[in-house]
Amino acid sequence: EFDVLRGFTLSKHRPALLMIEDHLYHLRTHRLVRSHGYRLVKRTGNNNWYVPTDAPFDMTTADERLRLWRKIALGTPLRRARFVAKRFMTRRR
Repeated sequence: EFDVLRGFTLSKHRPALLMIEDHLYHLRTHRLVRSHGYRLVKRTGNNNWYVPTDAPFDMTTADERLRLWRKIALGTPLRRARFVAKRFMTRRR
């Protein structure tokens, strides 16, 4: 979905909600969407929900915001390291 988003003009087309499947092996997609003025408000399964930064969104609790931060900021580097290590070990066999 990263390549699709890169080719999509988010400044011209301004959806009220973006739901993007992201397994969070890296932060490219998250950073791209944030750079276009969206903020992460929810995560369900592998789907990140983004709304424009100036849009109200009342469906996120303080606990959920903390879990989102932990998942994105703390979990992604660890997840990426495990993914790379697993891929490396698979190639060695």
